[in-house]
Amino acid sequence: MATPIPECIPSRRGAGGTTQLVVQLPDDLVRYIDAEVAAGTATSRAGVVSRALEGERRQREAGA
Repeated sequence: MATPIPECIPSRRGAGGTTQLVVQLPDDLVRYIDAEVAAGTATSRAGVVSRALEGERRQREAGA
């Protein structure tokens, strides 16, 4: 079951079941993300973050 969003955080759900998030990342991770996009291995910053999180989820589910 999904964790409910605290009422103090406005929901920004877009079309297609996506939610816009604002995150702060260390500069080195932002440089890595931008390099992945520049190299063409991802089409957007969101794509890099999604790929990483999907990999993390698969890894955790496989270990469960």
